[in-house]
Amino acid sequence: MGKLGVSENGRFMLLDRGKDLQVLEVATGSYICSLQNNANASQFETLAQLSPSNLLLTGGASEGRLQLWKTPSNPNDRGYELRQLVTADRSPATCAAFSPGTGPDDPGFAVSGSKDGKVYVWPLPTQKEIDDHQLTKNAKGEDLRLSMVGQTLEAGKVRVAVYVDNPESAQYPQGRLVPGRRVTLVIQPE
Repeated sequence: MGKLGVSENGRFMLLDRGKDLQVLEVATGSYICSLQNNANASQFETLAQLSPSNLLLTGGASEGRLQLWKTPSNPNDRGYELRQLVTADRSPATCAAFSPGTGPDDPGFAVSGSKDGKVYVWPLPTQKEIDDHQLTKNAKGEDLRLSMVGQTLEAGKVRVAVYVDNPESAQYPQGRLVPGRRVTLVIQPE
């Protein structure tokens, strides 16, 4: 890990474990929770920075992508990716920082810098956008249910299907789910 994050208040730090990024309490070194990159993604590399609002920015993904994550609030939760931030020139980030923002409707912004001296400013999602990020209802307003589509013998993989509403909006002109793009399904135990 290049740049390892410590929370603004100095209470939490990040420990790089390949595709598992652990949040530890600084005073005791005790484990709080983990953030896991999916199996096909690259390892957490280059940088990992915690924001004042419980977000995490990681760098090292292919094509210079930064990943913005919602960190888990306790050991039983799983963090999830909110956005991927990519520059037009695909320049890998070498450093990053967060502005504090003024509240839920003004979350501030993140900045990243690249080796070639460029600085990029990234808007952060509002608390409402974070809360609405997880899809929990299907197009009929019912709780999401997964259906098994097929099972392969290769590494015990199971193919599943889920039917969700995918409305278009100003922020998502093609809908949040774009055909052909990969998504990660996180199944929380009941």
